[in-house]
Amino acid sequence: MFRPINGNIVLKTAHNKEEKIGGIYIPDSDGDDNKNSVGIIVALSKSLELQDIAIGDKIVFDKFKSNKIELDDEQYIIINFKDVLCILENSDKE
Repeated sequence: MFRPINGNIVLKTAHNKEEKIGGIYIPDSDGDDNKNSVGIIVALSKSLELQDIAIGDKIVFDKFKSNKIELDDEQYIIINFKDVLCILENSDKE
């Protein structure tokens, strides 16, 4: 499928179309005013295999430093490791 090189990461977008805040659903605006996005890692450069990041991780990244591609009717995003802002870890707390 993909084999990223030079410290790059391939993502699928993790869309949260609605967010529940205090019992109220707030639709995701996904406008250009939001410069950070969330994605799920589907492929990593070999140089990143020893980093604290893995396929399947959900991350926040700077979307203005990303490249969008389409392959087999699927949309993917390619970013560089330095543009990863954080890893979102699962929490049982609400």
